[in-house]
Amino acid sequence: MTPSELRKTRELRERAAALIETRGWYQGDYVEPGTTGQGRVCAIGAIYLAAGYRPTSIHAPSHVGRTIEELEKKLGRALSVWNDTSGRTKAEVLALLRDA
Repeated sequence: MTPSELRKTRELRERAAALIETRGWYQGDYVEPGTTGQGRVCAIGAIYLAAGYRPTSIHAPSHVGRTIEELEKKLGRALSVWNDTSGRTKAEVLALLRDA
């Protein structure tokens, strides 16, 4: 990635972490069901929302996908699977987003 792309992904990860701190962390879906999109969020949901897109949007900018790919490369598996693993904690998700 170029320095500009690295900066964008780093900023997006930080905004996603701040969103999880504000709204809360969730497992099992992008956004907590029944909250009209305003409830707790998973790691992927937070990344999309921090970029200004719905988590199901197919029109998100490329740095959203690159951010998720970067995290998955570090984890060695899908971010959604990692986020939803039983025993995972909010602190672990925040650390991943901030330390990747």
